[in-house]
Amino acid sequence: MHHNTIDVSTRGAGEGGNIEIQTQQIHMGENAKILNNSYSTGNGGQINIKATERLELIDQHIFLTEEDVDKYWKTNIKTNNLSSGNGGSINIDTQYLKLSSGYIFSNTNGQGHGGTIMINSNFLELVSGSLIMAGVLPDGTGDGGEIELNITDTIKLSGFRPGFISDNSIMIHNLQSGIGPVTTGAGNSGLLDISAKNLIISDYASVGAATLTSGNAGSMKIDVDNLYLQSGGLLTNSSSAILGGKFWLATGNGGNLTVIAKEDIIIEGHNPF
Repeated sequence: MHHNTIDVSTRGAGEGGNIEIQTQQIHMGENAKILNNSYSTGNGGQINIKATERLELIDQHIFLTEEDVDKYWKTNIKTNNLSSGNGGSINIDTQYLKLSSGYIFSNTNGQGHGGTIMINSNFLELVSGSLIMAGVLPDGTGDGGEIELNITDTIKLSGFRPGFISDNSIMIHNLQSGIGPVTTGAGNSGLLDISAKNLIISDYASVGAATLTSGNAGSMKIDVDNLYLQSGGLLTNSSSAILGGKFWLATGNGGNLTVIAKEDIIIEGHNPF
């Protein structure tokens, strides 16, 4: 799936329909999108994906300059809310999920609430500035959705995507790979619940909930056997944050962070920056 779009977004008062995909493998390449956004008062529908073997979101644009900002978010699965309707949820069930400069978003930039993201998989990998985010964007007053990850084996995050991006008045450089609910508006961000055997965060990547403005950050629960923080990997729940090389000073409250590691917590290496 390259340069193709599946889109059943709602642009009026009616409710959006659902997207149901069942197959063995899905490869989403450059500029591939699956969208179910709410642009008006109607609620957005769900995106439900079951890939029995694997789902990959792989974007080939590794380095971006200021002139290329339009291309940054091109390979994505997204259920954004942009008005008073509520955003739909994203549900993914697969053996192996990999994002390389790819994005799974459920954001609100209006009065409605953002949808939830639920992922069930054996293995989850994010590299090169990939994101799984349920966010409140700058104009959002509704609350963000939750993220729930049920991973039977390993979650691995590493690296960042070099270059400059600009989206909804946010300008940042070198966006790191990350998972989490984040608010950059007045709405509160949602909860983050992660269950896995191993959680490995390395090379400037991050897992966390944060408020960058006046909304409050949601709570986080991490339940794993082993937690590895390596070479600048970050686990955080914060009011104010450093994102993409920029310091964001917030007035909202940070949330609670609960970590259950049944075996080991290993912190090693140094921040490469």
